[in-house]
Amino acid sequence: DGKTLRRERIDVKHLVKVFNHVIRVRNPQGMICDEVFKAVRRAVKSTLIIIEGEEDLTGFAVLLASPSNSILAYGVPPNIGVALIPTSKENKLKAVKLLKMFKLTRID
Repeated sequence: DGKTLRRERIDVKHLVKVFNHVIRVRNPQGMICDEVFKAVRRAVKSTLIIIEGEEDLTGFAVLLASPSNSILAYGVPPNIGVALIPTSKENKLKAVKLLKMFKLTRID
């Protein structure tokens, strides 16, 4: 969502110019919408996905959509660094198990 510790940190207008494709989706806080999963599956090389709202749970979609020989990288705040998660079959199964604990909600 372009924010770190709820402060604006990234000028998205400049970031968009670096990518060949841009996909915008909305995602409410504390949820991961089907639109996020669809955007990740549609994403191709050099694609920027802009989440309008909360992006914290998007890693689940990326992990599940990525080839098994990939690495999911995401920032770990505050000021800790970057987490690197192999997209192995084992980690994908863990993600599915965690997602099954979520309450399914339809957002119109």
